[in-house]
Amino acid sequence: RVDSVVVFQSTLNKGAVENWAAKEKIEISGKNINDLEFEMNGKLISSLGKADRQARRLIVTKDGLTIKK
Repeated sequence: RVDSVVVFQSTLNKGAVENWAAKEKIEISGKNINDLEFEMNGKLISSLGKADRQARRLIVTKDGLTIKK
């Protein structure tokens, strides 16, 4: 979801790239989120650590990345 509107609903294949821009927030949910790599404003955000491997939802705002289990 980008600013509460569904913009993508599918499976990302290995190597796939998606780009989204939001005014408020981007919400990413699903299985195996820990396998994804994130880039924000041209800077790589490291992948999730061991403690967050069960995460099912991420929220990205101008302040950064928040993990919801």
